[in-house]
Amino acid sequence: MQSLPRVALVGRPNVGKSTLFNRFIGARQAVVADIAGTTRDRLERDLTWNERQFLLVDMAGLEPTLNEKSEIRIGMQRQVQVALQTADVIIWVVDSIEGVTGTDKIIAELLRRTGKPVVVAANKCDHPKHELSHMEFAEFGFLPVFPISAMHDRGIEPLLDEVVTLLPEQGQGEQPDTERELKIAITGRPNVGKSTLLNALVGEERSVVSAEAGTTRDSVDTIIPADNVFGNLFTRWRTVRIIDTAGIRRRGKIDRSIEGWSVIRSFDAIDAADVTLLLLDSTEGLVHQDTQVVERVLDAGKPLIIVVNKWDAVLTEKNLIAGTEEDDKAQGAFLDTLRHSLRFINWAQVIFVSALTGLHIKTLGKLINNAYIAWSREIKQEELDEITGQLRKMPRLVNLRKITFEHSKPPVFHVHTHGKYLPHFSTRRYIDNALRDFFELGPTPIKIWVKRSTDKEE
Repeated sequence: MQSLPRVALVGRPNVGKSTLFNRFIGARQAVVADIAGTTRDRLERDLTWNERQFLLVDMAGLEPTLNEKSEIRIGMQRQVQVALQTADVIIWVVDSIEGVTGTDKIIAELLRRTGKPVVVAANKCDHPKHELSHMEFAEFGFLPVFPISAMHDRGIEPLLDEVVTLLPEQGQGEQPDTERELKIAITGRPNVGKSTLLNALVGEERSVVSAEAGTTRDSVDTIIPADNVFGNLFTRWRTVRIIDTAGIRRRGKIDRSIEGWSVIRSFDAIDAADVTLLLLDSTEGLVHQDTQVVERVLDAGKPLIIVVNKWDAVLTEKNLIAGTEEDDKAQGAFLDTLRHSLRFINWAQVIFVSALTGLHIKTLGKLINNAYIAWSREIKQEELDEITGQLRKMPRLVNLRKITFEHSKPPVFHVHTHGKYLPHFSTRRYIDNALRDFFELGPTPIKIWVKRSTDKEE
């Protein structure tokens, strides 16, 4: 599959790149705040303009004179460099109110060395009196300079018109098949290894990784050809979109501006995903925030795989070897505690991995594949009639009339009964388990609606 051309938004911190990103895609996707460094990872979205489709990339602010040696800031700048190297067209966002700065002069030289087409977007021309303030950026030789206001939607269309004229020649098969895209959300609390897992799946440092909790502030999309993930396992899809979500904190720990919006984006990612991975820290176990994530996944009706990360730390602490009987016993003990706390989702698959070392990462791909198959399965009425006949033989189900299938993703069933009373909860759970076993629906949530048939319906 031919990849889409890439358009990168660059500029120093707090010039409005994320606001412009949101304006381009027509939705509030990137976290926006008046705090330099809000965007830490690369955000990518498909965008179509004038019948040309490309991948729009937002990233952290470019800081070529960075003196701070923190792990996060260095990682952020590394992400910017990768985005510049892979971009086909660069949109350089500058601040028309503040004017040319020393950092802008350094950035201009860096962009000139890339040899890539550069379009200058002089942002914050919010009022007609600012119309001429953008002209000073013409000194860098990237012409024309486009005066825009990302906040107030001024000058956006001419800017995009120019961008698409600079894209590489359109090739065959450029349009991605979104119907054949698998969407995987990686969620969980801060600092459980979500970004490390993303990097392990993609095979590159795609997301900033640091021991500081809360490094990822937004949901970060990575779109890659399906055959680049888990070998040839994902043959039913053309592309895989992996969404690394911001860590979900306790409500009392959430800042009302940035963190609050990050949580909303994390929940949105769960709603949009085909399969959700909930990461747990094996050294900490399950906490209350994790159960809130589980409840959100259940509400969305999505398959859930619980990924117990950092299992290498447990092996080291207990002096165990992976794959041995002692390792199996340690996993069993952890699993017993987990199942006791999450009895309402005993169908969820659980895997013990180390995103850092790659332990059991390939097996995770098989679980994801199986979960999607179960979640999307279509069931024929003749198959349901067969299992209905078997269930009627049970004394507690003599009043069962029929079972019908409504839709998949997730599988929804309607159970029709005779008699005066609806089946007891334990009987409905029995039907749930029977349907799971018969149709191999173990890895996915299913919904069962019970209806008592009237005489007229007989």
